[in-house]
Order: sequence, then C-alpha cells, then structure tokens
Amino acid sequence: MDESLFPAPMLKAFRLLFNSVGRVFPKAMGKYAAKLMTTPQNFPAPKRELDGVSDAEEVTLSNGIRAWHWGQKGQPIALIAHGWMGRASQMFAYAQAFAKAGYEVYSIALPGHDGSAGLGKQGNRTHPVHTRQVIGQVAKELGEIEVAVAHSYGAACCMWSITDEGANIKHMISVASPTHYLHREFAEIFHIRGRCLDGFIDGMSEFMNFPVDKINFEDIVTDEMQSKMPPLLILHGRDDVEAPLWHAEKNAEIIQQADLIVVDDCNHRKITWDPNAINAAQNWLQQQQAA
Repeated sequence: MDESLFPAPMLKAFRLLFNSVGRVFPKAMGKYAAKLMTTPQNFPAPKRELDGVSDAEEVTLSNGIRAWHWGQKGQPIALIAHGWMGRASQMFAYAQAFAKAGYEVYSIALPGHDGSAGLGKQGNRTHPVHTRQVIGQVAKELGEIEVAVAHSYGAACCMWSITDEGANIKHMISVASPTHYLHREFAEIFHIRGRCLDGFIDGMSEFMNFPVDKINFEDIVTDEMQSKMPPLLILHGRDDVEAPLWHAEKNAEIIQQADLIVVDDCNHRKITWDPNAINAAQNWLQQQQAA
C-alpha cells in the first residue's frame, strides 16, 4: 500500500490518535481502524482519466456496480478492474486498447469505490470476500468473458472470484497483484501496534467473517482451485515499490501454469497506462487465442 495515497495531515492525525487513544482503548480503536481500512477513500479522477473515458457510456451492473462501457453486444467481452482506492476510469488505457481491438469493454468500479454500491449504512465499505463475490455476480451477468484485466487488489479479488465464485473468465491478466491483502501495510502506515493491532486484526476478521491473515495466495489457491484457473498472465513492473517484484514471482510459483512478464521502467502506478505493458498483455492474449 502506498503511503502517498493518504494526505499527510490525515496520516499525522491518525498516527497520533492510534498512539495515544489506542493505548488506552486498544480493542475499540482496533475496530475503528478496521472500519477505516474497509472504507476506501474516493479521490476525484484526474483530467487524463476523464478524457480517457469521454467516448464511453456509463452503465450500472449487478449490485449497483458502476462501469464505463465501450463497444457493442456480440463482441468478445473484456472486463477491466482497478486496484484498492482506485476508480473505474483508472485503467482507461487498457480499456481503450481492448475496445480498439474489437472487444466490448466494461471497466468497473469495485464495490465501495467511485460510486459503486458497497457495504454498511452509507454503502461505502468493502473487503476482499465481498469484492470477490461481487465480481462473480458481475461476471455471471455479462456472460462469458474472453479476458479480465485487473490491477493490484482488484486482480487478486478477480482471480479469487474465478476459483471460488465460478466466474466464467477464459483468460486472466493480473497486473501488479500482491500475494496478500493490504491490512498489514495499512497498520504499518498508520502506526497501529501492540494490543491495538490485535484489535484491528480481530475487527477485520469479524467484519469479513473470514480470517484476514488467511487472505493470501498460499492459503487461497489449493490444488483444486488451481485447476479452475484459466490461462493466466502475471504482468508486473520491475520498479514496483508498493507490491515489489517478489510478489509476482511468488504468485507465478504458486500458479505454476501462469506466464510471468516483467516490464522494465515501470512501477505500481505506471503499469496502469504504460504502452509497453498494454502491448505485452495484448500480445500474450493473442498468442493464447491462437494456440
């Protein structure tokens, strides 16, 4: 998780809060931290993203999921998904490339993000199990998906959706996916420690109804689940700091049939629009389809 996602004054205030009140009321503050973690901040899209979706149609899919849509019915479907605290427009460069290649494209906003319905009273919360379920529902609504291209947290949830929700996805391109959920990084960034950290982990697991420390590839991808995985490309930037390259190498080791492509001069954010990364993804897909 990138510390720069959070404004400096916000970080300073919460660090002070967890270091002071968290010592006195660790369980309560731990649960508060879990609520903070599962309520993604929604930042406005920059102009380049708005320009990138200007020729798309805004639609609403299953469970109030907002999406940008290109193309016509009858074309092969490409499902595009962003990462944690991202936006439906964030992967516009991939969406445009696949639209130009003749795909019907849906670039979705994950639940609790960018206008898509989530959990909680305000509908602004989510977690990996919920996201996995929603992606599965969206995939079933759309029908057979020729390719899913997803970034970071979105990629991890999408792959989990294939193996656990039966999402009908023929090819999967995982872009800069971590091997585990982001809660440990979140705790480190916000200085959540000691008994407060224990309360945070308990609060996360309670909200998800799933042990949060078990949300990583080594625990999720059993032999049976691996047999359900379609042809998979793991696409990763060599200069990724948020999810360093070893994450991709570990994922490729676990999913033994996966192909790994490392893009030079590319980090966790640049890979969402880098032309070399997009070309590599499309070339890989063409090779799979021709095989």
